[in-house]
Amino acid sequence: MFSEDVSSNFWSQFKAFFPIVLVAILIFVIGWFLSSKINNIILRAMRKAKVDESIISFVGSLLLILFRVIVILATLSKFGVDVTALIAALGAAFVTIGIALKDSLSNIASGVIIIINKPFKVGDFLEFGNKSGKVMKIELMFTTILTPDNRELIVPNSNLTSSDMINCSRQKIRRIDLTYSAKNINDVNNIKNNFINIISNNPKVLKSPESSFVIKEIDGENIKIFASTWCESINFDALHNEIQENMLV
Repeated sequence: MFSEDVSSNFWSQFKAFFPIVLVAILIFVIGWFLSSKINNIILRAMRKAKVDESIISFVGSLLLILFRVIVILATLSKFGVDVTALIAALGAAFVTIGIALKDSLSNIASGVIIIINKPFKVGDFLEFGNKSGKVMKIELMFTTILTPDNRELIVPNSNLTSSDMINCSRQKIRRIDLTYSAKNINDVNNIKNNFINIISNNPKVLKSPESSFVIKEIDGENIKIFASTWCESINFDALHNEIQENMLV
């Protein structure tokens, strides 16, 4: 008799609780799936509107986190969890966690600063410290840099806003600076004639500003020469390599 009562009570509770669990699972699975889909739709709309790619990348990572938090809260509410009280408790917890994770919050704040002030964008070539590379992604906490040797460098956003950084892509034109050494005046003239001949026949070289070729320093038998020329930023690497290769000939 006792066994039958226990069994009957179990099944009655199971029947009452099962629909709640089923609905909660459906909310979580469907919500998790839709959060990605909705996020992708928003990102596609932003791309069609020709929004800056750095903003798209940042907003995408932020929205995805927001959508999934909403899904988790909606799932918990089906189990009778007081979401309002939970949010209040989470708020207090976040304050405590925030103190412990001040570096992470600093990265997030720096990410917002980068998006608002736009010191660089996706596709720009940066130099910072002893590192350099092309910006591939700007996300909530990190910026992904592709180095010249094709390695991904994950840089905390705070590192990019708290130290000196050179944006090599910001300006439309750049100056190529080159240094050479000569032993005597004949070497100087040969280097100068070769340099002038190379830049005169290269269409990547700009006519204005003018190129320059000057003796920088005379140190005993060693004569140091400074040469420079201008080009569009997009042609910088190619032209630099072409000049150096032809100077060796």
